[in-house]
Amino acid sequence: MFLILRLPHGTPNSCNCCQIYFVLREFGCSYQQVMALEQLGKLRQLGKGRQVRRLEEQIKCFADVVQSGMPTLGFTEIASVLGVIQNRSGYETLLLFVANRIVSGGIDLAKEAQTCTPETVAVLVKCMMSSGQRDMMLFRQLSNLVQLIPHDRFTLGSLAEVTESFLPVNKDQGLMRFVGAVLQQLDLSSTPPEDVAAMLSALSRTQVQDEVSFRRLSRAVLLLPDAVFAPAPTGIILNAFARAKFRDLALFRKLSAVALQQEPTAFSSDDIMHVVTAAAAFGSDAKAKALMNHMDTALLAIGKNDLSPQHIGIIAASYAEVGGPSDPQVLVRLSAAALTLEPWVLDIQAMAYIVKVLVQRITVMLQKNMLGMLGWWDSIPRKYLKTRVWLS
Repeated sequence: MFLILRLPHGTPNSCNCCQIYFVLREFGCSYQQVMALEQLGKLRQLGKGRQVRRLEEQIKCFADVVQSGMPTLGFTEIASVLGVIQNRSGYETLLLFVANRIVSGGIDLAKEAQTCTPETVAVLVKCMMSSGQRDMMLFRQLSNLVQLIPHDRFTLGSLAEVTESFLPVNKDQGLMRFVGAVLQQLDLSSTPPEDVAAMLSALSRTQVQDEVSFRRLSRAVLLLPDAVFAPAPTGIILNAFARAKFRDLALFRKLSAVALQQEPTAFSSDDIMHVVTAAAAFGSDAKAKALMNHMDTALLAIGKNDLSPQHIGIIAASYAEVGGPSDPQVLVRLSAAALTLEPWVLDIQAMAYIVKVLVQRITVMLQKNMLGMLGWWDSIPRKYLKTRVWLS
C-alpha cells in the first residue's frame, strides 16, 4: 500500500524541490511512519508563515498514524516522535500512549539497550517531564534502561545529559551508583571543559554528594591547559564545587588564575553569578579576594537590564558573605537593576540579600566615621575643651 504526502508549495530551496513526496510502501510500517514524521519536523524548521501551519497539519495527521502503531515502536522510534511534538499542544493522547507503552513492560529492556543511546533516554525523560508525566514507574523503567546500556557507549557529555534529565525525578540511588561507576571508567584526557562543567553541574544538584566523582573530575580539570577554558565553563565548574561544599583549593586556584586572565567584558551575568558564589566560599583566600575584585569590574561592565532577579539575589548574597564589594558602585548597579524590574517578578529573598549588603556597607561606613570622629576629638587641644572656645 502506498501513501503519498504532498508538502506545501514553496518549501525552502535547501530541500531541492518545491513539492516533496513521501512514499511509504507499507502504511502499517511504524518505522517508516516515524521517519516521515521526523522529516516533517525538520522541514517545519525551514518553513515560513503558511508553510509552517500546513506542515503542522501534516504532522498532526502523521502523529495519529504513529499513535495507531505505538505497540510496535521501540525506545529509539518513540524518542524521535517526541522530539517532533515536544512542547506543542494537541498531542496529549499520543503522550499517554507513549507513557503506557513504556510502563506496560511490553518492551524488552535488555534488547533495546543494545541499540539505544544515552541521548535517546535523555530525550525520553525530558519530553515526558515537560508533558506533565509524573508516574514514577515510567521513570523507573527509563532508569533501568540506562543501566543496561554498555559503559563504552557513554561519553562524559552523554552521561551528563542523562544525569541532568533525571534530576527532577531521581529517587533511584542505583542510577547514581551506575553514573559514578561509568564516570570512573571514562577516558577524560581530551574531554572539553564544557562537558566537565555539565557533569559537575548535574552532580552538584543530585541528592547524593559523590565525592569520588568530584575528585575524578577535579583531576581532569587540573590536567587541561588554561587556554581551553572559556568564562562559562570556568564559572560553572567553580560554582559546582561551591554548591557541593567541596573545598578543592588546587582546582580553585587554577581556575581563579584562568578567570583573572580573561577580560571582564567576556563574562555574562550567569558567569559572574557563578564565579562570585565560588569566590565567596573561599573568602579568606587571596585568590578569592582578587577574583571578587575582578568580578566587580565585570559586573559594572554589563548592562543593568542583563541582570535577572535570580542574578541580583545570588550575587548580593555572595557579597553579603564577604562583607560587601570593594567598589561601592557595585551595590549601586545591583540596586539600579532591581529598580528596573517589575514588582511582581522581584524575589523577596533577593531583595533581602540586597538590603543585607547595604546595611553591612552602611555599618562599615558608620564605624569608619565614628573612628574618624574619635580621632578628631582627640586632636582637639585640651585647653579649648576646658574654655569651650572651640564651640564659637
